[in-house]
Amino acid sequence: MTTSSTGPPPTGSSAARTVADVSYQAGKVQPPDTVLRVAVGQPVKINIRSDRSDDITVDEYPDSNADVDPTEPEDIDFTPTRPGTVTVRLRAAAVTLATVHVS
Repeated sequence: MTTSSTGPPPTGSSAARTVADVSYQAGKVQPPDTVLRVAVGQPVKINIRSDRSDDITVDEYPDSNADVDPTEPEDIDFTPTRPGTVTVRLRAAAVTLATVHVS
């Protein structure tokens, strides 16, 4: 699934924010195969829910890493600064939640 929903630009920025909702329930990522396509400098927000506690890792942007648990969903926010592919994963579950292609 490719997602490129946008919301209003953040204050002080002209780039529209790309937002995605992803969950990990009963061993499965929903929606599966989430792919976001964004430009360098375009803010990204991924809302994550999980039925288990785990560490969320964001390749290339370690300051965006966070913890998620069943009682507290987590929002991951970052703004890509260079082209490439950014993968958002649950570390212990060893699953990819989303892939962000930056151009």
